[in-house]
Amino acid sequence: MHFLGLFASAQLAVYWVISTFVCWVIFGCYQAIPVPHQKLKPGEVWLLLIPVFNLFWNFWVFPGLSQSFKAYFDSKGDSTVGDCSARVALWLSITGVCSFVPPLAGLSALVYLILLMVYLMRAVELKKKVKA
Repeated sequence: MHFLGLFASAQLAVYWVISTFVCWVIFGCYQAIPVPHQKLKPGEVWLLLIPVFNLFWNFWVFPGLSQSFKAYFDSKGDSTVGDCSARVALWLSITGVCSFVPPLAGLSALVYLILLMVYLMRAVELKKKVKA
C-alpha cells in the first residue's frame, strides 16, 4: 500500500511540473503578443493549474493564443502563418476532456500529450516570429 501512495504522489508531482512548464511557455507567448491582439491577459493562463477547471479553461487558453497570434500577424499582413495552429488548439482541448472519460482515457491522454508538444513547439516558433 505504501508503494501505491508513493506512486500516486510521484504522478501528481510530474503532473504539476508539466502543467507549470506548459503555463510558463503559454504565458510567455501571450506576453510576446502586443496587448491589442491578446485574447486573454497573460496572467489568466495560470488558471490552468486549477484541477477540473482546467479542462474547460483549455478551450479559452489554447484557441485564444492561436487567435491572438493570428490577429497580430493579420495586422502585419503576414499570411504565411496559416491559422496559427487553431485546429490543433481545438483538438488539444477536446482530447484533454476526453482523457478523463474512462473508455477513451488512455488513447485520448496519449493524443493529448502529442498535440500538446506539437502546439507548444508551434507557439514558441510563432513567439519568435513576433519578436523578430
